[in-house]
Amino acid sequence: MNPNYRISPLHWGFLFAPKDKPIERGDVRRDSILWHIRTDDRRQNPWVFETRIVNHCLSETLVARVLIAKFERADDAVRIGFILGRLPIRQNDINFTCRVWTIDAIHSLHALRLVNLHIPLVMLEETISKFSRKHQHKMVDLRDDSSSSHDERENKHSAILDLRE
Repeated sequence: MNPNYRISPLHWGFLFAPKDKPIERGDVRRDSILWHIRTDDRRQNPWVFETRIVNHCLSETLVARVLIAKFERADDAVRIGFILGRLPIRQNDINFTCRVWTIDAIHSLHALRLVNLHIPLVMLEETISKFSRKHQHKMVDLRDDSSSSHDERENKHSAILDLRE
């Protein structure tokens, strides 16, 4: 989140990450994969698919994580990345966003039986949006509260919504 902007718009994407483990200060290990679409004003097409290797525990902008599947094998990441990288990006649709792409992707993964959720797919967007906004507001309140400890402000990765069946 941009500290100069009280409540930023949320950005949606996929994070393939190992089960949380304690992280030491200064640990710069990059053991997670982020797949998302983002805007790129320098290109002819406004939306670009991107894959990045990240350390999600050190993210300054991660608001919430929504668990949609558990994968056991390392090559699962290759398979998921292959599928996500081939999803349509509707460049000429003014209503198309990273949120729309992510929901479309979850529907595709569900159709391929890679994801089974305990809520109906029609409730997915609303459920995730409400959860993420609620946690985003908590993060802003903690950041603005001078009485909150540094550890409370740093512990922003605890918001997890588990939708797995």
